[in-house]
Amino acid sequence: MSNKQKLLAKSWAGDVSYMIETDDEGAHMLPRGQRQLVSREKRSSVLERDTTAERSRSNNMHRKDSSLEAVVVQDTSESYGAINRTKLTHFSARKRGHRSNSILDGMIKSEKYEESSRKRYMVPRMEEDDEDTSPVSMSPATTRIIEYEDGELVFDNYVSNFGQYLETRGDLESIIWLHVEGPPEHALAILADKYKIHPLAQEDVCTTPQRPKLDQYDEMLFIITHSPELLEQDPGSFEFGLNQVSVFALYRHNLLVTFHEHRNENRGNWVQRVEERVRNNTEEVRGKDLSHLLYAVIDSVTDRYFPLLEFYGDRMEELESALVDDPDPELIKGITRLKRDLLLVRRTVWPMRECTSRLMVLSDDIIRKATKMYLRDLQDHLVQVVDILETYRDVSMSLLDLYLSATNNKMQEVMKTLTIISTIFIPLTFITGVYGMNFEYMPELSWPFSYLIFWIFVIAIIMSQLYYFHRLGWT
Repeated sequence: MSNKQKLLAKSWAGDVSYMIETDDEGAHMLPRGQRQLVSREKRSSVLERDTTAERSRSNNMHRKDSSLEAVVVQDTSESYGAINRTKLTHFSARKRGHRSNSILDGMIKSEKYEESSRKRYMVPRMEEDDEDTSPVSMSPATTRIIEYEDGELVFDNYVSNFGQYLETRGDLESIIWLHVEGPPEHALAILADKYKIHPLAQEDVCTTPQRPKLDQYDEMLFIITHSPELLEQDPGSFEFGLNQVSVFALYRHNLLVTFHEHRNENRGNWVQRVEERVRNNTEEVRGKDLSHLLYAVIDSVTDRYFPLLEFYGDRMEELESALVDDPDPELIKGITRLKRDLLLVRRTVWPMRECTSRLMVLSDDIIRKATKMYLRDLQDHLVQVVDILETYRDVSMSLLDLYLSATNNKMQEVMKTLTIISTIFIPLTFITGVYGMNFEYMPELSWPFSYLIFWIFVIAIIMSQLYYFHRLGWT
């Protein structure tokens, strides 16, 4: 076998398939120069235990092959109507707790077929026509683990069964960051069973959105914050949204767990920023305790607000220019939407100031003094974001006033034009009214050039009025 060994293990509790990849040095392939915390002997023992269990199940199935086939081919008239002695499907056999060799072989072949597309981790899936909805058998969320100790990166990869990884953890000196993207129910159930997570915290993770807050439970901190996202719906059109980020800091176990329900593959999001900090050892994060990793997560989420504020600043300048050039009523929708988004951001950032302040007053056993210095810098960033939001709120109000002012000016221009036209026609109306009277003797009507004289007189009046209005600055 090559340096890279692969073992397909089966979890019989819920049909979860997972892939464990090993090399000659340990459980997962790591970049050169990086030390593994978990020894080769411990990882090998796990693999040998799984292999032995698999062989034992296989031998038992071979010994009971005839009896198993007899059970699988059975009379099902009581449960499924008039179908007699029909071979059960995979789903029916699984519901009754039976498996055949052909079913097992088919599942293993299907897993091997999908191996190349799943890269170094495998997401549990169900066969077509299966209806098993248990959280163990189907988990669309992805989990990633980063582990480091004494300044060295130990593990950095996606995993499909993080519960087993945590069980094989050698000691509690290393720091582990477990990040879950997608529906949190499956991963949360495993963590709640192992670390006794409070039901209220579980409810806040699964029921979104929640107000940003900080709760302290036994041996853990629970923090809720929100990551802003700008999604381009159409070319030039963006949709603003807030994604809840739930953080568990289990400081007694040196474990940090983050839940992010909505996946985002764009470069520069907060998850990738934290990963880059750990990989590049920014601020020597790998040489510090769990509280500094907690700070790195909150700080990376907070930094996501600055590009958002820059975007809204550019948007305000565009709206202001458009209002000055042409105060289109459609611009009111843009201004209203801008005010709504800024209010939503302010309602999200403001509670984070309180959370950061509470973190800084926790005991040194939970938040180290060195980390509190970074938290003060984070507090300054939050204050800066709030100040910018206050400024932008005032600017948005001024944009509305600018629109109303531009609309009034435009209305005044229209009224001035109509007034000038009405003023011009006042003497003309007087002349036509006089000569429209039914007098018996009007000598001007019998003149040979009376019609031409009338138009010359009318044009002279109009020109003289326009010249007078121009001298006054009205036109």
